[in-house]
Amino acid sequence: MDRRAAPRRPVLGPLARGYARWVMASPDTRGLGTGLAALYPAGHLAYTYAPGDALLLGAFAPPAALAAWVATYKTHGSPRYSGAIAAIAAGIPSWLATAATTGITNLPTLLGYTLTATATWSAYTWSDVLKERRRFAEAQAKWETIAGLAGLEGSRLLRTERTRTGVKFKIDLGVEGPSASRLERGDLAEQIARCYGIGADRVRITTHRKNARIAWIIIQLVDLWSQLVPHPAAVAADGTPLPAAAAATSKGHRSILDGPYIIGTDPETGDDLELVIFDDGGGRHVDIVGSNGGGKTNTLSNIVQQGAECCDVLTVAIDLGKGVIPILWRDHLHEYAGVGEEDKAVLILEWLDALLDERAIACQGGTLTPSPTSPVVQVIVDEQDTATGFHSAIADVFKPVMDKIHKRGRSLGIVLITAKQRDVVQHTGSKEGKANAYTTIVGRVANTKEMTKALPDWETTGCPDMSTYGGDAQGVVLLVRQGGTWQAGRTRALYDPKTVQALAAAYGPAGAHLEPHIAADLPTGYAQRHPIPA
Repeated sequence: MDRRAAPRRPVLGPLARGYARWVMASPDTRGLGTGLAALYPAGHLAYTYAPGDALLLGAFAPPAALAAWVATYKTHGSPRYSGAIAAIAAGIPSWLATAATTGITNLPTLLGYTLTATATWSAYTWSDVLKERRRFAEAQAKWETIAGLAGLEGSRLLRTERTRTGVKFKIDLGVEGPSASRLERGDLAEQIARCYGIGADRVRITTHRKNARIAWIIIQLVDLWSQLVPHPAAVAADGTPLPAAAAATSKGHRSILDGPYIIGTDPETGDDLELVIFDDGGGRHVDIVGSNGGGKTNTLSNIVQQGAECCDVLTVAIDLGKGVIPILWRDHLHEYAGVGEEDKAVLILEWLDALLDERAIACQGGTLTPSPTSPVVQVIVDEQDTATGFHSAIADVFKPVMDKIHKRGRSLGIVLITAKQRDVVQHTGSKEGKANAYTTIVGRVANTKEMTKALPDWETTGCPDMSTYGGDAQGVVLLVRQGGTWQAGRTRALYDPKTVQALAAAYGPAGAHLEPHIAADLPTGYAQRHPIPA
């Protein structure tokens, strides 16, 4: 019997391939460790074959460090990461030059190399770029778990962003996967909420505006709606109440052209809620919609307060339904009409109508440049249904003037800010407001149908549903500007009537006044009620 030994299988090849796969599983750390280990015996080759070229080897360190810094910083933008890579690039020729001079078999060289390699390893593995990669890997693993439970196994995580309230996932749903709009209508939000152990209303799914395969999944892990947004005119930075007189020092300290009004904060990003009333392009009408208790009054109080800080703004308020703004801001308003003051409201409308005509002549087709002697007039009409609705006794007087302001007030410095509970023609009396409003503010609404009446295309633009967004928190609003850009957040707290009335008294009447030649020609005794300084 032939008892020849079986041929021995090569061992080196499989070991090498296995080690290569092990290194490629984590090239940043295992590859660096392998390179540092191989670099020490490489010093012996430099000592053997280039003992007299130590200076030449060391001369490569500065250009290598510079090239590594430029290449990595341009890609990652991280000084810490680029510094670690530059140190490693400079360390290789420096080590070869040292080993070529001293050799590697002595204890001081071994000890110095060990300490340097350890420091290099620590600096690299703890750099911010690798930390971010590890965080992304954790988020990827978390998303794979969520996708498996929610039936999105074919999806791919493109990006993860941390927010002030949680995390945002940017997901590629693939060609064969469900569309993002379908996921919005399904129970995906509830499935994800179950994974995190939170309420379904704290998960929001939005469609990418330019790609139907891309979806944003926003998960709110921290409830920031539990705290009011303090108003800087009423509360100091440390949380202590401010006396009204202290806040009134800001009266008239800026121009309306210096920037938009700040009326609140987006709790998810920390950004200010910005409302443009007048800019280089002229006036920007505002349309406010919210159900009873939906935050309209607090929003209007913020607008009046921001106007008080401008030296070139006059505020007029008409509220024939409840008279809240005329009562709260009576001491600061230029003119006002409250409950039962229809006759006074008609007088104000006559002044505004004449002001439009006189400024049209004065501006000669141009746009008003605001100043303390030619101010922007912001006209606030709260509870609009009582003024322009079917049951209003003065609707036939009110609607033509409002339509005229909506059409011509932009360039003439007269801005209309209307607030109503329902955005229907039965309450507004005309479609001009919706057509010409630059900003639509939606507060709390009763249901999704009312949301659709306020913003017919809110789902297309990715806006939150204001019947559920923010839970039961006060002052939650959505600002939608022309073009579809929007912000959602919470208005600054001006809920206490006594605080607001004290602010109005401390501010006092605005320092601006209408143009003298125009004021003298306004009807029904305007000049007697508001004497113009000589």
